[in-house]
Amino acid sequence: MMYADVVVFAPTDPSKSYFTYTVPKKLAKEVGVGKLVLVPWGKKTSQGIIVEIKKETQVAKTKPIKKILFTTPLILPDYIVLLKWMSWYYHAPMLDCLKAMLPDIRLSHIANSISKEVKAIYAKRNVLSTKQSLILVPNINQIESLLGHQKVSKGILIYHKQLAKKEIWKAWWQVYSGSVSKIVGTRSALFLQCPNLEEIRIINEADSGFKDERSP
Repeated sequence: MMYADVVVFAPTDPSKSYFTYTVPKKLAKEVGVGKLVLVPWGKKTSQGIIVEIKKETQVAKTKPIKKILFTTPLILPDYIVLLKWMSWYYHAPMLDCLKAMLPDIRLSHIANSISKEVKAIYAKRNVLSTKQSLILVPNINQIESLLGHQKVSKGILIYHKQLAKKEIWKAWWQVYSGSVSKIVGTRSALFLQCPNLEEIRIINEADSGFKDERSP
């Protein structure tokens, strides 16, 4: 028997970061850490992200995962480690940490946000021979002054939360697929899923724009 710890995208007790579900035999080969799933939630269902797969559990009664909604993990293994560390260090529910890490702030219909366009980007992924660089600036205004004429250069991607929702998802998947080598953005860019991340550069690291009083 296999079990999966899932961060469920639904309001819950802040002290409870994840819930344990049974992995049905028919999903055993498809299930994986970081994947988006549909799980029972009371009398309804909810989406969630798998954060751990295990063979044993102390939970007396578990319900089965209903469906794998997207076969590609939305959160890479290193970022799962980061997610757990954030939750522990800031005493914040993993759901709040996921809201910082995934483009869809509401997280309620995230599967619908994964359009045919972004799936096509991933399908044509190009694993870079060179590593990816992430450059963080404290505010949007500094992006243009930093890049200058390079703003539209090939291989450079600009990312911040004021982009249109469709553009945010497109940029997110371009980074995930390895089709860009340099990312320049505000603090939210820190959580882009970079499969080949080599360096992070922080411009004006003492600037208050990098900080937020909200959890986490």
